[in-house]
Amino acid sequence: LRADFEHDWNRTLFKWTEEVNDLDYRPLWNEFYEFLNRSSIGEFSGCLLYSEVQKKLSDPDVAAIYKCMARDEGRHSSFLSWVMRHMGRRFDLGLLPKMEKLQYMHPKLIFITTYLSEIVGFYRYQNISDHLKANPEYSFHPIFRYFDDWCNDERRHSRFFALMLRSQPQYLRGTLNHLTIKFFTLAVYITMYLRDCESGVYAKLGMDWEKYDVKVINETEAAARNVWGVAIRTDSKYFLSCLRKMMRNNFKNKAGRTKTGRA
Repeated sequence: LRADFEHDWNRTLFKWTEEVNDLDYRPLWNEFYEFLNRSSIGEFSGCLLYSEVQKKLSDPDVAAIYKCMARDEGRHSSFLSWVMRHMGRRFDLGLLPKMEKLQYMHPKLIFITTYLSEIVGFYRYQNISDHLKANPEYSFHPIFRYFDDWCNDERRHSRFFALMLRSQPQYLRGTLNHLTIKFFTLAVYITMYLRDCESGVYAKLGMDWEKYDVKVINETEAAARNVWGVAIRTDSKYFLSCLRKMMRNNFKNKAGRTKTGRA
């Protein structure tokens, strides 16, 4: 596994071509920027986490893999940040480590949440890539052509964390661990759904945001339940009805805060 990471399969792949210089960002000024900003913060957060963890490790193989994962996440984040700079809307990632103090988290929680982040990222990028291959008229930026190679990095990362979790069965067994896993898994699914329902980028891509989210959630759940042996029935009508109810309540809460001046 270490040799596979150190091979760095995507070392020479993330390079822009001349066509990127003539793009007009005005028709998708806010929608695309929001997508880039959110994705870049997520990738750079992973880079910071893996770099910090790598410094604390004594096992040379595991430390080398964390170093490689930090490299991958940093590369992804830089690629996204370049597009924001090209739009004239620079986001300084250097401010991110200074925003809040570092908080201690138990390794179990890091493994669970980071595995979910990587596997969700894989299915999100892969589904966008597959959609645009079938509907190339909606591919409004060259960055989407890099998503397949991007997915390979995300997939390698998720497999590593799946192995880390399986090597520590004490983090997966028992009622308390099962409840912890379900809590964080549901938190990831719900947060993604409530964010995407307000994003305009999916309409620009010719995608139904809810069908996209449901597909990503179900694919993530199918993979994740094989890791920790706990299942959530995300493919049920009841689960979707709960998500929709939370979305409606979220919109009502926002409207109420705006009306009272507390937004």
